[in-house]
Amino acid sequence: MKYDVRKVMKRAWEIKKENDKNIFGECLRMAWGEVKGNYLVHKSFDKTYVFEIVDKIPVGYQVWSISMEEGYVALAEVEEHQVNVNTLKAVKIEHSDLIRRTSHICECTVKGMERYINRNSNSTKEYTRHKVEIVKKALEALKTIA
Repeated sequence: MKYDVRKVMKRAWEIKKENDKNIFGECLRMAWGEVKGNYLVHKSFDKTYVFEIVDKIPVGYQVWSISMEEGYVALAEVEEHQVNVNTLKAVKIEHSDLIRRTSHICECTVKGMERYINRNSNSTKEYTRHKVEIVKKALEALKTIA
């Protein structure tokens, strides 16, 4: 497959101009990734993040509640409550908004969601029962990519 190198270089310079701190080699990698379709470049406030697109959630990754393009969920390695921005991944899923909302309720892993449901399913508070229903729906969606 042939690619328009001119467009790739133009996109790389656009990424570089978004933030002068970006190393041009990284900008070029981001641009090639966009063209080939295996990377997703996402700008959030003053930062630019590069996500490798994957089909399933890799071991050691969890859902990161950053807003993303419609249909994608951000995945990150978290070490000592810090997100490793050098190894970000994204997965395409139908109910991405539901999973992002759930990440504010409980840990967005299959085990974390099941634990939340078990602990709170017998609650008498309507708000908690509503959150349990949201987590149950998100768990079904998450199991398709876990």
